[in-house]
Amino acid sequence: MTHSLPVPRGIFASCYLETDVNVTNEDLIHLFKHFYEDAFFVRLVKGSPDINWVKNTNFCDISIHSNGKQVVIFSAIDNLVKGAAGQAVQK
Repeated sequence: MTHSLPVPRGIFASCYLETDVNVTNEDLIHLFKHFYEDAFFVRLVKGSPDINWVKNTNFCDISIHSNGKQVVIFSAIDNLVKGAAGQAVQK
């Protein structure tokens, strides 16, 4: 779910999911760190990411939160930089 905010640039998204087993925040952080270990422009942050932290950058800030079987993932990107020009910088 993306959020409509009064900002000139940036996208803040919330992803909600339910798992079959209980997972802890530590489990999820370990999983995401492993998955994104070679992704320079992905940063795992505590709390909630802020669009201002990624404005004018190629970064995607992600935070993960678990309450047993319920998981919420928040992300923030600068949608103007993450276009074709920003992707060219990444490769």
